[in-house]
Amino acid sequence: MSYRLQKPYTTEAYENFIVEYNHTKNLRIEETITDVFALQENEILQEGMPIIDPEFEAKKQEKERLKRIEVIKLKLEELDIKTIRALREGGEDKNGKPYLEIYQEEINILRNELKTLS
Repeated sequence: MSYRLQKPYTTEAYENFIVEYNHTKNLRIEETITDVFALQENEILQEGMPIIDPEFEAKKQEKERLKRIEVIKLKLEELDIKTIRALREGGEDKNGKPYLEIYQEEINILRNELKTLS
């Protein structure tokens, strides 16, 4: 649910509106010539009035996909460093499985997931 502050408003009313809805409730503030709106994540302004964004779910899924890609890339970088260390130092886990093999399995899983997301 969006909130609206209509002109004429005072500077104090404007500042209080921003503090309450943006700083406190973390809503997005958008201004038109006659109004100031505090919008929910799924709302947009259309012709000067807030509506539910029909593309919200698609945009949200795309953001999540891009975020997951970044997480995978960071994990792959960490595994690259661990793999280099395993090449230099060797070593095995408590079950006798070489670290190099463990890291490569993790890398393969992440690369496959990355392919499906790209």
